[in-house]
Amino acid sequence: MRRPRIVGASNRFPRFLCQTIKKILRASNGNRLEWRIFFMDKDTFLSIERLYHFTNRCSALKILSSGKLKFSELKRMNDINESYRQIFTKNGIKSTDVEKELAKYKQISLTHDGQLMGFAIPSMWGHYAEKGYGVCLVFDKEKLLKTIPADCCSSGDIRYSADYGNAIVAQDDVESYFNLYKDDLFFTKTIDWEYEQEFRIITKSDYAIEYKDSLIAVIMYFAEDVPNSDSISNCEMVRSIKKIVPTLTVLEFSYFLNESQLQEGDSQWYPPKDYTIDA
Repeated sequence: MRRPRIVGASNRFPRFLCQTIKKILRASNGNRLEWRIFFMDKDTFLSIERLYHFTNRCSALKILSSGKLKFSELKRMNDINESYRQIFTKNGIKSTDVEKELAKYKQISLTHDGQLMGFAIPSMWGHYAEKGYGVCLVFDKEKLLKTIPADCCSSGDIRYSADYGNAIVAQDDVESYFNLYKDDLFFTKTIDWEYEQEFRIITKSDYAIEYKDSLIAVIMYFAEDVPNSDSISNCEMVRSIKKIVPTLTVLEFSYFLNESQLQEGDSQWYPPKDYTIDA
């Protein structure tokens, strides 16, 4: 299937990105991670429970070269309800103590399959993956969670609520308050974020997840240097990915008749061949 021409595409890979990629590849010093990545086949991909992480190209290459997912500070969240909290205290508790405890928490946001397939949410590509030019990393959920120490991390689906409030009302012991209301504080958001289908991992430690063989594929949507090609397989970003992890499967996301598709070259991965479009 011929990919549509992208309006405004430059047909060239951005110079700044080329320079960044070279730095990342030099820093990795040829330390390829293929021993962590197994060849993924279509049937296995469709049979397992998956999690997705949308990111820009530079961050994706850093994740691939390091073999780690890093946690982000809550104050950097797009949701202003999380980046800014109303704080109320009782019984002599200082608001600065609450702020210090809150600042200890960090998170990693992923996407799960839900109303839409996790890789097929246009707003996620637009907001978190360079307007479609970035990358979606795909993880085997079961394997990824096995890499996370239960004593320093908590994880789960985000609950979306029309009654959500971001206020913190702390009394007595601050640390105990955060542990008691962890689900309300870190795993609940307003319903206007429901489209993200978020799965979240939080921690208070200086920790990065060594994802090992839980990474099963990379999905790409657009490529600036091949905007009118039948495939993105020969684009600079794919070549860079393969230099770091030669065995990693790179899939191409597209739309056909308003239905999302995943392909590896000429092989269609999603939807399955027996899938039919409702009339």
